[in-house]
Amino acid sequence: PGEMVVAAYNFAGEQQWIKRPGRFASTHGFCSSPVLFEDLLIVNGDHDGDSYIIALDKTTGEVRWKFDRKYKTRSYVTPIIREY
Repeated sequence: PGEMVVAAYNFAGEQQWIKRPGRFASTHGFCSSPVLFEDLLIVNGDHDGDSYIIALDKTTGEVRWKFDRKYKTRSYVTPIIREY
């Protein structure tokens, strides 16, 4: 058990921001890819606990939105963007 860590670096390798948006525990670790969409960085936080999906501001790392997930189970799927 631990926390998810999300960080942004510029092309010179300098850290721009680092956030710990929530807990993350999984037997196999974390492997879904984050998604850049407009001004957001969207990350899948499905794990063996209180799962969530979260969007961070790609410039500052501040939480823009976070939704709890109904099923509290691990998932390694990269989020997709859809229009309804």
